[in-house]
Amino acid sequence: MAKDKTRDKVKEGLAHALANLVEAYAHPTPHDDKASFIRAARTALASAAPAKGAARMKRQILITYEWHRADKTPIETGHVEALEESAMTRIQEQMGSGFVSGELHDYVRMTNLDPEDGVEYSGYWEVAKG
Repeated sequence: MAKDKTRDKVKEGLAHALANLVEAYAHPTPHDDKASFIRAARTALASAAPAKGAARMKRQILITYEWHRADKTPIETGHVEALEESAMTRIQEQMGSGFVSGELHDYVRMTNLDPEDGVEYSGYWEVAKG
């Protein structure tokens, strides 16, 4: 029973931290770069760590995702940002439901050169704790 409550609190904390990451990534300031995003990620994950009963706690969580096209053609440069946002949103949804890995699927249409229904992308994501 106590383990279930702890597990639920950890899941809730991770989902909250990931929501903060998605928000920071989706709304960057003009001075944001990868380093500042990594700092924001570390801050968000640190805030998810339970503080009760521990003088200090450190946790590293690595979220990996990969996109590809079924026809094996290269990913369009103009689609990268949309795919990053789509992955972060989907990962947040699935982690909130308790998953530690899952599939990604999206259609991206950024220009008139893209098909009307968008370019189809598929992929996967996974979480590793260090």
